[in-house]
Amino acid sequence: MGVDSIQTWKLLDDENLLKIDEQVLWRHGGDDPYQCLLVS
Repeated sequence: MGVDSIQTWKLLDDENLLKIDEQVLWRHGGDDPYQCLLVS
């Protein structure tokens, strides 16, 4: 068992703490442990 993915997001400072701008920074890619999915 290990890390499947690394994700980031922002929460708005409102009553509902609305989640926005979700991004997957890295996802386990099989044979290549250094596969990177950086999104700009």
